[in-house]
Amino acid sequence: MQESPKAREIYSNLLKNLGHEDNTEMQFPVTYNKTKMYYFESGCAKVNYYLTNFYNKKSYIYPIFLDTFHCQIRYPNENHPQAGATMKMLDIVNFAERKNIAEVGWEIVFDKQPMYFTMMERLRLLVKLKAETERLVKSAQKKTEMFGDFRPVAGDMLMEKPFGPKMDLGFSEQSIKLGSKQREKIAKKYGFGDIKEDGCQYGRYDENMILHPV
Repeated sequence: MQESPKAREIYSNLLKNLGHEDNTEMQFPVTYNKTKMYYFESGCAKVNYYLTNFYNKKSYIYPIFLDTFHCQIRYPNENHPQAGATMKMLDIVNFAERKNIAEVGWEIVFDKQPMYFTMMERLRLLVKLKAETERLVKSAQKKTEMFGDFRPVAGDMLMEKPFGPKMDLGFSEQSIKLGSKQREKIAKKYGFGDIKEDGCQYGRYDENMILHPV
């Protein structure tokens, strides 16, 4: 289903039929980026750290609704099996708590295959990624300019998707499996929970702006 006023109407009707009527105005997500270059003897790595602010949970789930329902579903409700994905997301993000949600993450571009970097260089890069991840989460807690207009309050959620290859194994299926597991472990150190059915990890801010696993 393509984004349109009709699609938004159907989506709002679905939420109502599922017992989650929400008149909150949906907003287009905004992504904030910060790029850093890391240089080593074997080459360099460009890392783009980013945060996408969805502004509310209704806006966050909407793209999943569009991907799931397609054009043939005219008036979806809780009896349609296709409503399953939306229902799962309502549960995952605790939709009843009408708060904000944002996605945080990083993407790496190497100037050569990462397997050609030495083990020590890959370790140094991993340490930098861990340190920056911690700094990014703490930046949100301190409400700095790092996160653009994302200013979390108690109950807001932060999401990340642990997906990517292990740096020393290329881009095989096994490498992605191990690399994603490595990213999951890093995220858990900073307040993210176990991977949910949508492949993402979530954390929820408490009154002291500390992220706790969901």
